[in-house]
Amino acid sequence: MINWLPAQSISGDPQADIRSLRGLSNSEYLETAVDYAVAYSQQGDGAAANKLLSNALLKARISGGRNAAARVHLAYVKGLQECCLTGPNENIAQLRIITSLTKAHNLDRNRVLTGEIQDALRQVNAQATASNVLAGVARLARTLDPSGQFSEELQGATQMAITQQDLENQSAELQDEVRAKEQEIQNLSLAAARERALVEYHKKVADSLYFAGLIDSLTVMQQEQALMEQAATIQLQESELELQESELELQDARSRTMMVIIFSALLGLGLVSIFYLRSRQLNRRLATEKARSEELLLNILPKDVAEELKTTGQVEPRFYELGTVLFTDFVDFSSIAQALPSDRLIKDLDECFQIFDHLAGEFGVEKIKTIGDAYMCIGGVPTPDKTAVRNMIRFALELQRHLAAWNAQRAKEQLPLFQARIGIHTGPVVAGVVGVKKFSYDVWGDTVNIAARMESQSVAGKVNISGTTHSLVQHDFQFTARGPIELKNMAPMDMYFVERAALSSNR
Repeated sequence: MINWLPAQSISGDPQADIRSLRGLSNSEYLETAVDYAVAYSQQGDGAAANKLLSNALLKARISGGRNAAARVHLAYVKGLQECCLTGPNENIAQLRIITSLTKAHNLDRNRVLTGEIQDALRQVNAQATASNVLAGVARLARTLDPSGQFSEELQGATQMAITQQDLENQSAELQDEVRAKEQEIQNLSLAAARERALVEYHKKVADSLYFAGLIDSLTVMQQEQALMEQAATIQLQESELELQESELELQDARSRTMMVIIFSALLGLGLVSIFYLRSRQLNRRLATEKARSEELLLNILPKDVAEELKTTGQVEPRFYELGTVLFTDFVDFSSIAQALPSDRLIKDLDECFQIFDHLAGEFGVEKIKTIGDAYMCIGGVPTPDKTAVRNMIRFALELQRHLAAWNAQRAKEQLPLFQARIGIHTGPVVAGVVGVKKFSYDVWGDTVNIAARMESQSVAGKVNISGTTHSLVQHDFQFTARGPIELKNMAPMDMYFVERAALSSNR
């Protein structure tokens, strides 16, 4: 099991972290790269996490194939489950888990990992509250089990949580009703007591009148006088009772008014809380979408160019005195295209270019574009760099090394080989952004044309450079001189094959 590292273990520079992985064994390389990806996710740096995870996936695909890449996704999911399912980034972490589980399922052709993927999805379903996360869980559940049984299991777990909450709400309502009934019973008890007191009093008065009839008329008159006084007293008592009842009614009215005020205050507080939580949710969604937009822009344009575009709304073309342009294409690509189904051809070509893109990021090379099976990139542009020429040649040698390893695996499977010709030239270029709705960063000039000629005059598995480029790095690598070679519509030019780095040159 891969254990995620605390966030302070990363350097903050994903490229530096990738370089630090060199020299590790395959298992150590994959474990450390995934730990770094989890640590960046914990910090909320999705772009850095993607770079480390992509690097681990590339290494796994080269060394162990699709199953190893699927295992990398599951290791990343376990790391996110341990560190990031609670807190401010829990929604983003849950979405990342669903994405990695989906990719692991797509890579798992033999479906040996379905049980692990379902277990991980159950944990996300148990903790998810956001609608977009629950929708993602439902989609992946249907993909994992088209029969619908797994989807029904997840829906049952979600419904059980909702039912528990409803029972708690109903219990609170029943307690409120019981308290109201108790108050009503208490009020009825007071009224009954008053009624019994009046009955007893009138009974006593009747008894007094009965005995008064036995005395003489004087006594009767005195009794009548007493009765009148008692009647007055009764009237006074009844007035006092009515006054007390009025006071009770007033108190009840005040209590009801206070309850209305308290209820209104609680309702207002609840609405404010709902609006606040909704605002926070929207802010998080906006932040997530902004990060995605910036990540997409950085995938299209260099960082400095993207910043200029966001700040000013346009990018001015610039002249660079020294840019190193590289072209590659695959030998006999037309035959490869005829030998493979179209979907497999696109998949294999994409896998090659993914290798190119990752190595370009590692060596600080800026990808310009792909044209069919051709790949074009540049060094020293848009950020001038004294080491750009050496880095470009190292990048080219590493490309050929990776392709050789990849082709060795393909040869075992009796698949067509993707053998690349590579050409490099160094010189002045103009670079800028073209297009309005779909931006494209491109370079122009004779340097680009000469680099293309270098590629066409190269051979499979070789890196062919011009005499100009050779003069800048002649002490850093070992070369095979090819002498002047005729070029289409150009004068003959000196060319050299780069064999390897010189013994005194540091990588």
